[in-house]
Amino acid sequence: MDNFFKKLRPLHEFIREKRWAGHIMLLVEDTMNNFISYLYVKRKIDISFLNNLPKNNLWIICVAFNNSILIKKQIESFRKNAGSEITLIIADNSSDKNKRDIIKTICEQEKICYIDLPKNPRTQASLSHSLSLNWIYYNIIKEEQPFAFGFIDHDIFPLSKIDIKEKLNTYDAYGLKQERNRDDIHTWYLWAGFCFYRTAYLNSFKPNFSSVAISNWKNSIGLDTGGGNFERVYKNSNIKVLFAKKQIDSNGSEIIDNWMHIAKASFKSQDDIDNIIKKI
Repeated sequence: MDNFFKKLRPLHEFIREKRWAGHIMLLVEDTMNNFISYLYVKRKIDISFLNNLPKNNLWIICVAFNNSILIKKQIESFRKNAGSEITLIIADNSSDKNKRDIIKTICEQEKICYIDLPKNPRTQASLSHSLSLNWIYYNIIKEEQPFAFGFIDHDIFPLSKIDIKEKLNTYDAYGLKQERNRDDIHTWYLWAGFCFYRTAYLNSFKPNFSSVAISNWKNSIGLDTGGGNFERVYKNSNIKVLFAKKQIDSNGSEIIDNWMHIAKASFKSQDDIDNIIKKI
């Protein structure tokens, strides 16, 4: 399905600039994506083993995708920098079954909680990622109600002690702020690759971690994964957020507070990734 829409992208972009026609198209597209997300979230797997995880902890969910080397390093960095109040969960959204098997084996050997997410119907990266995050929130976080939770990409690693739970004792949320503005449209949201929340705060909302387009008949603007929470969570609430600071190091990697993000890891060679993670 995503390949079909990819072929229509030139037409898609042309219509989006036609104001009212683009607005209607975006409404249709948003409705379709929400329906697909709804159906995917309804897919059930056995996750009863999560009942044994400590509910007073901060659950950090790393979404894996076809790279076991990154997951190995992720687990290693957590062993070094996470205290007893942090629970790491690997949620596998890999499209390659063999890669899923390898990642599952690593987690079993390291005694890390592993979740084999239902096969994702979307192939476009941000759409696939969005579905996985919505599934995790509504099937795991909303049901299990840990004190706090967060999402990280598989190429983000803590460089020193993780103190996020302490931050969430004061703030409702913490993460990397994304701002998208165009003329009279002004938006912000927490990037879905590095975002953390007190679960109790989000209970009064219906979070949507999808990538979306915001339109007001005159203009439209695209928001990446997590952008759906602009209107669902951030826009009209009094949420107290602590924003992380980002810098770029000499390797082109991002330093987000005391975490390293290998930017665009999916497009780097394995040798380049190996060279970077050796320095972590």
